[in-house]
Amino acid sequence: MLMRHLVSQRGAMSRRTVLATGLAAASAAAFGAVSPGAVAVPMTDGGGPAGNWFAAAPPSARPKFRWWWPDSLVDPDEISREVDQIADTGFGGAEIAAVHHSIQDKSLLDTAHHGWGSGPWRDGVEAFDRALTPGVPARGETRRLRRIVARLLALPNVVRVAEKTQVGDAPTGLGVTPDVRHATPSTLLNAHRVTAQADFYYLCDGKHSETVKPPVAAIDHDVTLRRTGDGEAVPYALDPWTGEAVRLARYTTEGNDFTLRVTLQPGQALIVALGRPGLFGDRYGGRPHAVATDADEAVFTVRGLAVRAGAAGTYTTRLSQGRTVTTTIASVPETIRPGAWQVEVEDWYPGSSATRTEIVRRTLTLDAPLPWSRIPELADSAGVARYRTAVTLPADWTPAHGAYLELGQVSDTSRVSVNGSRPAPVDRLNPVVDVGPWLRRGENAIEIEVATPLVNRLRVGQPAVFGAVARQPYGLIGPVRLVPYAQAAVD
Repeated sequence: MLMRHLVSQRGAMSRRTVLATGLAAASAAAFGAVSPGAVAVPMTDGGGPAGNWFAAAPPSARPKFRWWWPDSLVDPDEISREVDQIADTGFGGAEIAAVHHSIQDKSLLDTAHHGWGSGPWRDGVEAFDRALTPGVPARGETRRLRRIVARLLALPNVVRVAEKTQVGDAPTGLGVTPDVRHATPSTLLNAHRVTAQADFYYLCDGKHSETVKPPVAAIDHDVTLRRTGDGEAVPYALDPWTGEAVRLARYTTEGNDFTLRVTLQPGQALIVALGRPGLFGDRYGGRPHAVATDADEAVFTVRGLAVRAGAAGTYTTRLSQGRTVTTTIASVPETIRPGAWQVEVEDWYPGSSATRTEIVRRTLTLDAPLPWSRIPELADSAGVARYRTAVTLPADWTPAHGAYLELGQVSDTSRVSVNGSRPAPVDRLNPVVDVGPWLRRGENAIEIEVATPLVNRLRVGQPAVFGAVARQPYGLIGPVRLVPYAQAAVD
């Protein structure tokens, strides 16, 4: 393991001897045996490497040294001098590694007195920090820094807070407001990027540390986003999983602020774009949108604004023009839980070579989806399965009806077909697909294809490596539900 292992020794070895020992050890490891020697580096008249073109590059892109140090056998003054040379000639940094394990004559090293944490080791670290690490003050720097801080705190646009929790509110008192505001605290993270066409907000229900509070959970709340450009703008939802761009139909505006509802599962992401009407090819122009509705959703269709609901009833929608409109949805079929499943499995086995896979095909019938670990024929299998079932929709099913196919728990990746057509890709973090456009009254064929991880097969195929891994519950686990909805135009 490479370590930043800087220690010192007083008088036992010169720096030249240390470098020769380190070079000899490194060379011996690579080539067997060598004689101690020197490595010549072309130098300029000024003492720096010839043609050090890299000095003009950003520090992160410059070459760095790997410095092999024999524990504590270093001279602190020599450390400071050579680190200064590294910096002055434009190198990007140094990585220090212990080399004591490569030195055959162990009498040269006394780890008890010169090892990690010893007094000489601390002297070496101190010398390295003085030479290289920012933050170690030179004479008078602390007094100058205090004067600078005092001048900053005297400025009218600078505020000092006593607690970390006050940091978020402090800018508000100075008239600085964030581009993103949440209606309620949550683990929603954001990044804001601006182009000539739109403001793009990347929103993710995620976490930035293992101890984040509150814990990451599903979110469903309003979020306010700021438009920084000029001209008319409308919001779009960009699905990073499917690539689909949808003009949002329900939101409010106040000046350059857009407030909309964001619903995400843990880890799920969404991109919201604030740009001109028609930016992503839609033809809704400046049509009125919903600012509030008691229906489940408001959507734009080819016929204009519509509301969508999972139950029959009369719904009220307030429009951006100020009007309030009522819409009646006459009927919505009940949720359907598919029954028998025909499952075709491609069971993958290691082939005769590293580039070959043997496939054994299996067929079985299930009353309901189960994890493969609970199906005897598939307990140690891995591969691809196609689950097929049929659902029957009632005679009063119309083009105004649709449905969401909820897959429940599924591992790993999946895709769906309905009556031979393939809807949008399935988001692994929220496996729900709108299959409405492909459904029809009467019988409908549904296929769910699942590609599993390989670990269950590896457990038995390579037990020396994977035998200790527990059998994984993957495949289509469910519960699978077809949840109908109906939508009606808002007049």
